[in-house]
Amino acid sequence: MLEPYDRKWENDAKNIQTTKSPNQDMINEFETIFAQWSEKIEAALEETENERKEDKEAGPRNEIEYWRQRMRKLTGISEQLRSKNCRTVYDVLTQASQNPAEQLGKPRDKIYLATSKWRSIELRVTEALNEAKDNVKYLSTLEKFIEPLYDGTPETIKDTLPALMNSIKMIHTIARYYNTNDRMTGLFVKITQQMINNCKYNILYFRRLREGTANTGKKITSDEVLWNHDEYPPEELIPVLKSCLELNQAYQKQYEITKERLMNMPKGKQFEFSPNQIFGKFDLFCRRVSKLIELFGTIQQFRTLEKHNLENINGILDQFKGFVNTFKKKGHRLLEYTQNTFDRDFVEFNVDVSSVETELQRYIDKNFEVITSIEDSLKLLRKFQAILQRDNLRNSVNSKYTILFHNYGLEINQIEDQYQKYKNNPPIVRNLPTVAGSITWSRHLFHRISGPMEQFPPSLIKQKESKKFVKMYNKTGYTLFSFEYLWRQKWAHEVEKAKAGLQATLIIRHPNNNKLYVNFDSEILTLIREAKCLSRIGIDIPESAKIVLLLEDKFKMYNSELHFVLREYDRIVNKIRPNTKSLLVPHLEDLEYKLRPGMVTLTWTSMNIDGYLHHVHQGLAKLE
Repeated sequence: MLEPYDRKWENDAKNIQTTKSPNQDMINEFETIFAQWSEKIEAALEETENERKEDKEAGPRNEIEYWRQRMRKLTGISEQLRSKNCRTVYDVLTQASQNPAEQLGKPRDKIYLATSKWRSIELRVTEALNEAKDNVKYLSTLEKFIEPLYDGTPETIKDTLPALMNSIKMIHTIARYYNTNDRMTGLFVKITQQMINNCKYNILYFRRLREGTANTGKKITSDEVLWNHDEYPPEELIPVLKSCLELNQAYQKQYEITKERLMNMPKGKQFEFSPNQIFGKFDLFCRRVSKLIELFGTIQQFRTLEKHNLENINGILDQFKGFVNTFKKKGHRLLEYTQNTFDRDFVEFNVDVSSVETELQRYIDKNFEVITSIEDSLKLLRKFQAILQRDNLRNSVNSKYTILFHNYGLEINQIEDQYQKYKNNPPIVRNLPTVAGSITWSRHLFHRISGPMEQFPPSLIKQKESKKFVKMYNKTGYTLFSFEYLWRQKWAHEVEKAKAGLQATLIIRHPNNNKLYVNFDSEILTLIREAKCLSRIGIDIPESAKIVLLLEDKFKMYNSELHFVLREYDRIVNKIRPNTKSLLVPHLEDLEYKLRPGMVTLTWTSMNIDGYLHHVHQGLAKLE
């Protein structure tokens, strides 16, 4: 605030133009206060310039706020310069500088220099104020695009990058004051810094952000919590760390896209900034993040190994835990990416881990020394592949696929030999009929070759060295499918033949001994059993076989009932004494009459078999 001049000079100041001899004391005092004002204004201008020495962690909001504060201060200074207080002193000294030196009693040049300096200050303030207003106007257009840098996540920031970069391009193209290389570079640096700040915040608070409690409760002030693997499990932390790397890539890619667009407009201002200045810190931060991904990925790998409870692996796990605890005790700030001591100790940690991995490599090799089952070995291999994250271990595990594929080729040869040996008389599982047993045997052989083939990586199967085994697989698979197809066709033909047996009469008389027998074809029961077994293994049976299957209980019941009837017939007839047989001829003929439909007209598909059995039972009871 500029001090007002003494009001006792009010009248003298008003009469300065008409007074031939100005008041020397007023001139001296005005000159003194004028010099003080000049010093204050210059100091204020210098102060606003010095405010540029800001925090290294400052983001783009600080830049916008700086120019707003500068605009407010300069507006205040400008208003004071235009105030009556300042204008009166300036007018008096300007008028005095035009009077002869003998009237002033002192050199006129000194006053002239003071007023000239004042005009220079006024111009400087005006220019600075215009600059601040213009900068505030353009920087304000960034506000909605930089909000995600403070409140969002790396994923949401990526979505706003095109709009943010387009707005920066507009400022660089049309702003009057702010489009210098230094200021634009400074703005980019602040945006980069805020992205780093946001990444750090998301890494430390990702659990709370996910649960919606990031702004409540106790604040996390140290990144040591990242060692708490119960609260910050590596499998959840690593994707957050990777999102930071992806943000950096997206940021630099969008910058390059914008730069190329400007190059397509040669007359416009170009992005001629130093990429190292803009992205250097983010690249350095991402190098640290990459090391943390490797660190926690290794920890996750051994934690997963521990959960699988593999035999004889505790020694390896204990050794690794010891190295982790040693590294942890060094107390590194994990997210302080400028501390080089972490990098040195991380190299030592990797050397230690390599020795543990050598032991783990021996353990894996030992498990694959004797391959008893291709499928079991593939399961174990997939388990190791899912667990192991580090490249050298993964490469070693992947090399095992080649060994297994070679052994798989030998197994295909064995299966081919086995098929050729038993194809005419397949080994059938107990309690299975011939057709279902033969098909089950061929399917078992096919499963032994198809199961592993489906589990081998496609990249391995496409290799030139693998073509021989793939050709063998296709040939054997086709052979087994053909074998099953032929059995199914044969069975379908047998169904029709067996079905013809249902058209036979219920009872038949033997031509030699004249004895009655149940005329039921045993192939019907075989048909029913085959149909059941084939249906269970997923084969669609013919409609005719389905009908027979539905009537299974009736056929079995009628067969049983007829056997009982004929046994009863033999039992009752054998009770007749020879000397009384002539007396019972009419009754025997009546019973023969009742049995005759079963020998002449009734078949196994007839609808009135139940009535027939009823009449026969009545006849037997009457005869007895």
